[in-house]
Amino acid sequence: MTSGYTHVHYANISFDLLDPANVLYHPNYLVLSDRARASALSDLGHGIQELWTSGLALAVRELSTEFLRPIMAATQVAILSQLVLHSARSITVSQRFVAVPSLHKSERVDGFVETWVLEDEPVLSALRAKLVCVSLSELRALPLPEPLASALQRLAEAPLSQPSKSASRGFPVAAIR
Repeated sequence: MTSGYTHVHYANISFDLLDPANVLYHPNYLVLSDRARASALSDLGHGIQELWTSGLALAVRELSTEFLRPIMAATQVAILSQLVLHSARSITVSQRFVAVPSLHKSERVDGFVETWVLEDEPVLSALRAKLVCVSLSELRALPLPEPLASALQRLAEAPLSQPSKSASRGFPVAAIR
């Protein structure tokens, strides 16, 4: 049920994120991927703060990461997050870190775009996370709030335009809210 839309979130790799070899320190991949997921939820209209106010949180249940190429200091990356699966209580997200030095600022887009426009970007790291909705007071799994579950369903079912061979970076943005 992978969505045809990918959320794009940019990050600059600054000195405080590095290890002694001037490479992105491995725990910081998780920090940056969490920020990207929070940005995606916010762009869906259901931010983390809103969940917390409701007494809920999304806790990481499963996580796998592949470090494919080192990410060096001063690199600007795009973190591409794609909904893979969602159920009554969980969300599974696939995330890719890609370098974006060749993109001009006018070509960059934040938010959701159709996945096909991003297929040729070289992947530096790949991550897959399963998040479970939990009660902050009881620390047990609960169903996703209905508005968030509905937004995820709309994202999963959002129609795609047809990619043209000549379209290099049209960045069609999804109307999913």
